[in-house]
Amino acid sequence: MMKIKIIHIFPSLVFLIVVVFLWRGLSINPHVIPSPFIGKLVPVFKAKTISTQVKTIDQRILMGHLSILHVFATWCKTCIVEQTVLMDLHREFPHIKMIGLSFKDQPNAVLAWLQRYHNPYDEVIDDSSGRIGIDLGVYGTPETFLIDRHGIIRNKWVGTVSADELSKAIKPRQSFFE
Repeated sequence: MMKIKIIHIFPSLVFLIVVVFLWRGLSINPHVIPSPFIGKLVPVFKAKTISTQVKTIDQRILMGHLSILHVFATWCKTCIVEQTVLMDLHREFPHIKMIGLSFKDQPNAVLAWLQRYHNPYDEVIDDSSGRIGIDLGVYGTPETFLIDRHGIIRNKWVGTVSADELSKAIKPRQSFFE
């Protein structure tokens, strides 16, 4: 008698577990991918900038102030849309350092692209090899990181990020990061 009850309950239990996992999966924002780097220092790097006056910089460019590190590429169609969002964000929060990371791209193409679609960045890092992106755990473009004054990654967005999402992440933390 007891075996019959367990046999009848087991399919219902399995169904319930599947429903819970499906519900959890559907409630996750696909733009927010958990990153092992959240709460950790930006990886060490040394790279050249993309500008008319090329210079060598390292991870310290992301320290001492609140920073947005935006991974983009000229071949990324979504990145064109985000340029407007980043320009607006830079006007709204002028104290935030905006750093672009040109991912697997050619510096001349990047300069032309920035001239065409506007340049919200204080500096653009040349990551032609993709090594810095790999060290940051970049899946593709665009990706956006919020980094505090100590160089610690606080947020990461994968794909298009809205001005509203960025503002909501920045506003409550401004005094903490400044």
